[in-house]
Amino acid sequence: MTEQLTPSEVAELMEMLDNGRNLFGQLAPDLRARLSAAADNPSQITWDGAYSIVLTEPEGKTLWQALLEHTDYNITSRGIDALWPVYPTKEQILHALRAELTPTRE
Repeated sequence: MTEQLTPSEVAELMEMLDNGRNLFGQLAPDLRARLSAAADNPSQITWDGAYSIVLTEPEGKTLWQALLEHTDYNITSRGIDALWPVYPTKEQILHALRAELTPTRE
């Protein structure tokens, strides 16, 4: 079953990603693409490509850290080169991104 984003979710995601910052400034196009892919089609491959992307500066918080902080996603480790026991859902990814990249966050 695919969990693809609706057109309104895509628009919201693009706006949130505009607010993302890392040590180099705004999120680069390849990072935005990897985050979008993880939200649009959650899978082992897309999650593995996005979990370590830094979303905020100066905090340096990654997508994985945001998920652990703001959702019920509770996978805190995995073996090197191992599959993720569970990857997050579209809803969990969007919730974590909203929490970190919405300007009114606290």
